[in-house]
Amino acid sequence: MTGAIAFYFTDAPNRIAVEDMPVVAGEVDPHALARLVRQYGPSFAVVERVNAMPSTGKGEKRRPMGAQSMFNFGAACAVARTVIAMCDVPFTMVAPADWKRHHRVPGKPEGGDEAGRLLALRRFPASADRFARKKDHNRADAALIALHAAETLL
Repeated sequence: MTGAIAFYFTDAPNRIAVEDMPVVAGEVDPHALARLVRQYGPSFAVVERVNAMPSTGKGEKRRPMGAQSMFNFGAACAVARTVIAMCDVPFTMVAPADWKRHHRVPGKPEGGDEAGRLLALRRFPASADRFARKKDHNRADAALIALHAAETLL
């Protein structure tokens, strides 16, 4: 629910369009997402291959994710992929480790959220306002995933 969607333009590499994932009543809004996809008209998409993180029990450092949270998380991922497919945009999946390794962004425990946000600020100076706050790290992730695709798939 706190994710984002980014649109990278090869003819303007210092700029990126990035929007928070449209959410209504605690769920991804498929109609608003479809409007965004159609508005920007991408030739292809890259979706992050994410996994639910169930609780490991007491004493572990992993953030617990209960059954309902896992269900909601999976539903949100499915809605995003389905909307992209229904808009006739071909897509591929990328693992978080792949795009993070490409950009040399550390994992979350090592400060990856802030490192990714700072990298997005440097790589997309014309869109710096979209990454101005620490809580904009999800927008930065979406931007870096799009950049990873442009640099490795195009």
